[in-house]
Amino acid sequence: MRLLTREQIELLAEKKLSGTIAPDEQAWLNQWLDQEAGQQMTWYSSDPDERAFRERLLKRIKEDAGISGAPVTARRVPLWPRYRWSAAAAILFLIAGSLGYFFTFRKDVVSVELAGNKQAAVRDIAPGHNGAILTLANGQKIILDSAGNGGIAIQGNRLLVKKSGQLVYEDVTGKTSSKNGTASDSTIYNTLATPRGREFRIVLSDGTEVWLNAASSITYPTAFTGGERKVTVTGEAYFEVAEDSRHPFIVSVSRADITVLGTHFDVMAYRDEKQVKTTLLEGAVKVSRGSKQVVISPGQQASFSTRSDHIEVATVDTKQAVAWVEGKLSLDNLDVGAIMREVSRWYNVDVTFDGPIPDEQYWGLINRNVNLSDMLKVMRATGINATLSGKKVIVSTDH
Repeated sequence: MRLLTREQIELLAEKKLSGTIAPDEQAWLNQWLDQEAGQQMTWYSSDPDERAFRERLLKRIKEDAGISGAPVTARRVPLWPRYRWSAAAAILFLIAGSLGYFFTFRKDVVSVELAGNKQAAVRDIAPGHNGAILTLANGQKIILDSAGNGGIAIQGNRLLVKKSGQLVYEDVTGKTSSKNGTASDSTIYNTLATPRGREFRIVLSDGTEVWLNAASSITYPTAFTGGERKVTVTGEAYFEVAEDSRHPFIVSVSRADITVLGTHFDVMAYRDEKQVKTTLLEGAVKVSRGSKQVVISPGQQASFSTRSDHIEVATVDTKQAVAWVEGKLSLDNLDVGAIMREVSRWYNVDVTFDGPIPDEQYWGLINRNVNLSDMLKVMRATGINATLSGKKVIVSTDH
């Protein structure tokens, strides 16, 4: 039996949640779940009573999984409840908190139960937070939520470092790289992806800064070579592109290219949205799709349907497009469906509509760094009747 530390168990649970857990890691997790409560485990922590902690943890996992009437100590159970138990454990790992409370260790689910009063259970969902999954060129996946600060990988002549909640590329001398790399680096591509309920920031090898919104990804070379700097994006990203007039920066998105020299802009290209939008804050960009292309100026937005090459240009309030970078949710000119898709991505919840989806448009700005219950209170005040039920938001459209 492999002895696991608390940090290792939490890391395994996070990998299980993100779908990146390896078969041998899943086996370790299953062994830990099946271990008898009386067996000794190695924990490098200040918890003075490991057995009591484990019994409380397993009891709560079983309660949340709907398994009752069995003692906490391990015994053989039918296959289907064992599966439910393991699945629930991956979501509901608990750590003992102060003042007699239990809290889930996952940051995107806040489950609070007053000790000794099971009728006082309160469930809420915390907002998204900093985190992502990095897939290296060799296929290795790194969960950045769990990775500490410091060097992560050496790729070509670049050192990939996590510091202050972001990824940065440094050369071998420890300086942030701002030059194109060598030809040997050109085939090394990484993908940084944020699941629902996560956001992350990366500084590319040329000094370009990229903010990824929830449920988004960027595929990029570890060093830019040749005559252009090109990346591929899904979801939503905000760019502050390092100026380099000799090497245009190109963002490939939804069969379109956005070409810039040095500028600040936002691109939104979620697969569940009808429009792909590029909003320019500074500089100038050229948006090309098929045989069509337009050049937009600051304060303008280029948009096109995923089913057409026609590109429309409009003057917009750029603060709306980049509100998410500032921790806000903008409702301006959005209907209920679009607003709830934002909520689904940021809070990692599913949304269902009890009735037809209304087409009214809304206006306003909401702080999105609050628990979901608070977000829904504000929405109800604006006329959106949304309620939380477990991990699902139900929107009633009856008037």
